[in-house]
Amino acid sequence: MNSCVKDLEEIVSKYSNKLAVYDKVNRYTFAQLRDFSQKIATLINPDLKNQPVAVFLPKSSNAIAGFMGVLYSNNFYVPLDVKSPDVRLKKILCNLNPSIVLTDDANYGRIKKLNIKSDIISISKVFESSFNNYYDLQKLKSIITDPIYCIYTSGTTGDPKGVLVSHLSVKNFIDWIINTFELDSETTIGSQSPFIFDVSVIDIYSMIRVGATLCLIPDSYFSFPHKLVNFLDSEKINFITWVPSVISNIANTDSLKEKTL
Repeated sequence: MNSCVKDLEEIVSKYSNKLAVYDKVNRYTFAQLRDFSQKIATLINPDLKNQPVAVFLPKSSNAIAGFMGVLYSNNFYVPLDVKSPDVRLKKILCNLNPSIVLTDDANYGRIKKLNIKSDIISISKVFESSFNNYYDLQKLKSIITDPIYCIYTSGTTGDPKGVLVSHLSVKNFIDWIINTFELDSETTIGSQSPFIFDVSVIDIYSMIRVGATLCLIPDSYFSFPHKLVNFLDSEKINFITWVPSVISNIANTDSLKEKTL
């Protein structure tokens, strides 16, 4: 069994009903995240293995379920940014040539208009009351050296280029993060980075490895340092990995003057 899916299965056995991840719309326990992910996996062609599956979803709890769903299907995911212009999206998809693009009903039409050859699957059908696809854990055949994700570079020197990362690389990286910063099930992670950047791997897989809670902070707060600090305080966030510009804005506006986080 590949490392990151194994981690989720093990953490569900320990913290089934503990809050795993939440955004301004959805809140999922570890059991709910696992179940949702497994249902998404059943939407993907079972004959595919170690193939790229593009995930075109807003930064959200559902996107994380989408990533894990791809892993449960024995494939690797490629996060796409819904804020990217169509030209960039088409370049990436033409280079990647994925068999499947996972999206939702709200973004289905935009991918459809790009006229790519991939099958487009909406995860929204998982929420339908009649949907009851069963996932068989015995179908999970990936190993730790298999790819886990591919992230495309910014493309500032030309066309975007995909960088492939293995489960083993993520495992080693997260082991270092957890040991260095002493993360555990009492940690509440405040996520700032878009999922198209590698630093978001810290947020997602630390949460899964130790049973931490991951809060996907709304983008709007990062433009208002005082509101952001109040949000950190109210949500009891105690671990962040952010870009320096955000930290500088907080420091330069004295936003921590009246708060002890």
